[in-house]
Amino acid sequence: MAIDAQEFDRLTRDLRESENRLAELMSILVDGLIIIDQHGIVRNFNPAAEVIFGYEAADVVGRNINMLMPADISARHDQYVEAYLETGIAKIIGIGREVTGLNRDGREFPMDLSVAEMMVDGARHFVGVVRDITERKEIESELRQAHKMEALGQLTGGVAHDFNNLLAVLMMDLEMLSDYTTDDEEAAELVAEARDVTQAGANLTQRLLAFSRRQSLQPKVVDLNALISSIATLLRRTLGEMVEIDIVGPGDVWTTLVDPGQVENAILNMALNARDAMPGGGRLTIETANRVIRGDEPTLPADCGPGDYVTISIADTGSGMTPDVVERAFDPFFSTKEAGGGSGLGLSMVYGFVKQSGGSLNITSEIGQGTQISIYLPRAAQAVAPNPEKDASKMAPGSETVLLVEDHPRLRRRARQVLQGLGYRVVESETGEAALAQLSARDDIDLLFTDIVMPGPLDGIALAQAARKIYPRLKVLFTTGYAEYAEISDELLNRDGDLLRKPYARRDLATTIRNPLDRRN
Repeated sequence: MAIDAQEFDRLTRDLRESENRLAELMSILVDGLIIIDQHGIVRNFNPAAEVIFGYEAADVVGRNINMLMPADISARHDQYVEAYLETGIAKIIGIGREVTGLNRDGREFPMDLSVAEMMVDGARHFVGVVRDITERKEIESELRQAHKMEALGQLTGGVAHDFNNLLAVLMMDLEMLSDYTTDDEEAAELVAEARDVTQAGANLTQRLLAFSRRQSLQPKVVDLNALISSIATLLRRTLGEMVEIDIVGPGDVWTTLVDPGQVENAILNMALNARDAMPGGGRLTIETANRVIRGDEPTLPADCGPGDYVTISIADTGSGMTPDVVERAFDPFFSTKEAGGGSGLGLSMVYGFVKQSGGSLNITSEIGQGTQISIYLPRAAQAVAPNPEKDASKMAPGSETVLLVEDHPRLRRRARQVLQGLGYRVVESETGEAALAQLSARDDIDLLFTDIVMPGPLDGIALAQAARKIYPRLKVLFTTGYAEYAEISDELLNRDGDLLRKPYARRDLATTIRNPLDRRN
């Protein structure tokens, strides 16, 4: 049937409008859309695909789709298409899957790919819809890392908690034993060495708790410039003459609320790692800065939200780290050093302390170009408070009645012996329920000394709250090694008691127990 000129013009306009609508649709798609023929030649390449791959459409249309694939995938792609045309068995078509794309700059990246088949003028064509999922994969990786760290944290936190109880017993045993070795120089030396080893065990426990974010921090408002200045001499002596240290930062750096001892340990750990990365010497730069974050910035840690931060950056000119080492740098017990060269807990301790303090970390490193670790700590609202004079009180005796609540039998027995040796009358309980029953049956308890983490429905916090209903003026002293419970007890310190952190020694117990007893209501 012949078509007159008017009908031909109408069909031509309709076709042109359809093509324009198709082009407009392709231009507004947020996903890349690529159309290829059965020979793999690109026929359409929309603007979103240009953004994803870094090519202009003119650079791709008319060329084989293999140019957008890594070499190993490119070789298999033609085989998939040929096999499908011969057998009809789909390996890709109609099946969404994750594949690897190749950017114009040579960067490989993950992407989701969905492929459909259509017929154009009797010839097979394939439509591919692609989406760059690099950001999603990074988030998934961060989530996996967070879950792994949380699981390991629960394990190490539980082990460290039990270890703290044993260390407290050892500390008090060795202190009491030292009273009997004053006339025996050799025995005194052995006891002193055992006490040093016990303290080293306590320090290791703090590292485990720092990694698990369950340590009992003692946060204070800190001027980081002043803190770094105070340990500069120690750093230079520790790192040696081959490492040149530069300390830079503004004079008006903001304050931050952190445990100063943990900050010092973190800086020292990172500095020692930097020294090991510069065996022939080099430069270490420690820099503080004020940082205002108002939105997502690609160079920041993913978990660093908007706010005011104080940063500490430690940069070295050492050998640098490969991407896989950077990825595992904060893992506990991971070390690139030879066996016996380190525990692998240094950076994981830094990680735990920073996260527990509400901060974030970031590592940038390149082989041969050095490494920089940046810590972001929230800005404190207040200024640095003056340092109070240290309490030089001795082990003062007491005569009050103390209700001792501790589920660890050895620690309970040793604490009772120490308190009785100081003159206190001691009543013992193993659980919160038993302690509450004793409080209800007696009226002579002057102080409740209770562990916070205990089995049963009544932990130390709940016990103290119930006890205050019976005796509103009862004094309380808490003990714990867990940070989250320490934070809860901090709320109670204003009215209910004080906190003795585990592991504690005999002198710690003797001096701390007087604080609530000597304080007027």
